Amino acid sequence: MIELVSRGDKAINERYRPMKFSEVIGCEKTKAALANWMGQGEKRSKAVLLYGNSGGGKSTISRILAMGLNCETGDSVEPCLECSSCKAAMSGEAMHISEYNMSALTGKDDAEEIVKSMGNTCFTGRNRVYILDEAQGMSTSAQNLLLKTLENPPKGVYCILCTTNPEKLLKTVKSRCEQFEFKNPTTNDIKVLLANVVKQEMPEMNIEQRKEILDACLGLSYREILMKLDKFIKGGGTDSISEAFQANYFDFAKIVMTGDYNNVLQYIENLGDDFDIEASRRMLRVFFCNQIKYSLKSMELAKKYSLAFKILDKGFYTDPNPMPSYKVDLFDVCCIIKGV
Repeated sequence: MIELVSRGDKAINERYRPMKFSEVIGCEKTKAALANWMGQGEKRSKAVLLYGNSGGGKSTISRILAMGLNCETGDSVEPCLECSSCKAAMSGEAMHISEYNMSALTGKDDAEEIVKSMGNTCFTGRNRVYILDEAQGMSTSAQNLLLKTLENPPKGVYCILCTTNPEKLLKTVKSRCEQFEFKNPTTNDIKVLLANVVKQEMPEMNIEQRKEILDACLGLSYREILMKLDKFIKGGGTDSISEAFQANYFDFAKIVMTGDYNNVLQYIENLGDDFDIEASRRMLRVFFCNQIKYSLKSMELAKKYSLAFKILDKGFYTDPNPMPSYKVDLFDVCCIIKGV
């Protein structure tokens, strides 16, 4: 059983942020692949791409890797957390680890400054690690500039790119990186997460509440679960669980379940650029999974919901503008629900 460690007095999602792989829940195949990457020593790729849904652990894992690459006990996905390098990284004061939100630094000049700093050999620590979060926000010119460094990285320099939309990165950039996928937590992952946090934060919570919270958390990311749990606990645990843990696009999923395509389009239009295709699709998959689960007594209904689920259960949309493809999928789903 994984035991999460509570650190500091910040919000729950910060207090329970893992500092080593043994504290990370789920992502077993990805963790094993990254541990293998770390074990390759000097032969390992200097560029890594972590991709997957928001809140799935990409930034957390990248920080563990950065800390592990500089731990004074040696390269490891299980940094000691006691040496001066680890302590500097944990406090955010490590000069050899730089983290950037690339959605806010999209221009060529911004990328140029970052790339120039990569050539600076005067730094503390064994390795210089650059974490480029929200890498999909980089402009084409910025990506092309970064490409030169990825092709021929300076000695001791590692670049970790994190993105929710890998299709927005240039193929040439992706081809220079070793790629690792992150997925949303499984039901068992959520059970482990809740068991750890509730045990320490609200041990008096009864079994019925825990089961209700588990059901409400299906389809949410690790970060979403912890943030909603934090709010629920701060409220004394007396709020409505269904409302406190209501996921984003819950209302959208209910509209899609009616099969009314015109209302579906209206919902998307009302949100405009704020509409998140991947987040809404994740919520729809959860809804259809639940419908399949609760309609097994009617094979006809179960088959209908299974067909709808399969339409939405695929990887990222690869076209530059995914909305038209998503609308076609939603149209097909509505037709299945309506029996057209």
